[in-house]
Amino acid sequence: MNSATGRSRGLRARASGAGVPVAALAGAAWLLAACGSPSPGATGSPALHRALAYAQCMRTHGEPDWPDPASNGAFSAGQIDLNAPAFATASNACQQLAGSASFQLSEAQEQQILNAALRAARCMRAHGITAYPDPGLQDIEANAANIGWRTSLAGTGITRAEVESPFFQAASKACGMGGGSS
Repeated sequence: MNSATGRSRGLRARASGAGVPVAALAGAAWLLAACGSPSPGATGSPALHRALAYAQCMRTHGEPDWPDPASNGAFSAGQIDLNAPAFATASNACQQLAGSASFQLSEAQEQQILNAALRAARCMRAHGITAYPDPGLQDIEANAANIGWRTSLAGTGITRAEVESPFFQAASKACGMGGGSS
């Protein structure tokens, strides 16, 4: 709950852009069988069924206290340690089930992600990408496929060709970002 505004912050990933990978759904049927799926008599939306399957998979792969989703398929991640090795392992194992499930982060988690994003932006500038912008809270995204940030490079003068260059990619890797931004 955002104490300043009195409202929850449910965040979803933006569908377009390159950089932070979003899990593909190929192989989901195999993972549903491996990780479990909702009972045949269960009712609810397809999004809820997918979120329940994701929750079961997370529990099976090292997050035994993973919460059930709300009726809209969103997870409250306030009690989850997003930096724990168990979270990373389970998240990787279950990425094919991620679908469009979203997380509702606590303010502390949002701040933690923002701080990491700001460190990465400073790192990118230190590695020669001088126009790399500082991200803001609007750049934080939290869904079952990705918890992190996506910084828009629009208006910075950084072109797609530069983002795809070995120089940018090396800086991105050195800064722990993997493959750039959108």
